[in-house]
Amino acid sequence: MTPVPYRVADRRDETADTVTLVLEPAGAPIPEPAPGQFTMMYAFGVGEVPISVSRTGRVLEQTVRAVGPVTRALCATRPGQVLGLRGPFGSGWGLEKARGRDLVFAAGGIGLAPLRPAVLRALEDRGAFGRIAVLIGARTPADLPYTGELVAWRRRGAQVEATVDQPAPGWTGHVGLITALIGAAGVDPRGAAASPTAARTSPALWPATPSTASGSPRSPGRRRTGRASARCAATRSAASSSVPSRSFTPRTRRCGSSTATSRRPGRPCRSSPVRAPGTASPRPRGASSTTATSSARTG
Repeated sequence: MTPVPYRVADRRDETADTVTLVLEPAGAPIPEPAPGQFTMMYAFGVGEVPISVSRTGRVLEQTVRAVGPVTRALCATRPGQVLGLRGPFGSGWGLEKARGRDLVFAAGGIGLAPLRPAVLRALEDRGAFGRIAVLIGARTPADLPYTGELVAWRRRGAQVEATVDQPAPGWTGHVGLITALIGAAGVDPRGAAASPTAARTSPALWPATPSTASGSPRSPGRRRTGRASARCAATRSAASSSVPSRSFTPRTRRCGSSTATSRRPGRPCRSSPVRAPGTASPRPRGASSTTATSSARTG
């Protein structure tokens, strides 16, 4: 699939390292993405990366965080410049299946980018849903994206709550983990649909049971860190009353020049991957050409 040229019509700085690009087709456009889908964005002469669509329509918006050569090149584009798009790829959020129910959107930092089209779509059809709660977490207030829109979302009928790990002078919002905001959402879990964003793919909205309301599925191949670890810990804690406890016998194995202790017998340690004789070496991280798996999507 050849990249389709799109012209940068406008750009907005969301945070110190995150930019939203407004893209209009320079010719025939790609099929209109559904909320939750992504495209492969191509910086000519540099490469391409998967980026979430943060506003759908003929004119698209995509929010990019500068974390590597390609995303830095995309963030450096200015109005009038041309880049390429392929797609759309991935599954939509399945918002139409949640009609008549409360909606809970929970995101950390740039994880709000793939949820933004669903929030906007729900607000456009406000009468089709019950309560709409948007819960946002970030390290600092300066890391919160779309701050200019949050007040407008409240005016249109959404409950918007933000929390940070490190408050700045003048911050009057919440401080702490995003899981603490779930109780403030004021929705009935029996009739709500929750949409966490740690998974790189975009699953359909599903009922907000304790396991989904307090966290997100683990992204394949990525370690849990920071706020994601706390969400996963909260999920395990909520389920501990119904799951019998197991005892683990740690095993120590020597891998190369280091010693690793594992709570899972037979699981290879991270410092020295184990592979069967005759198999090819695993592809280095970042070497995959296309991945459909959202928080590691840069936007």
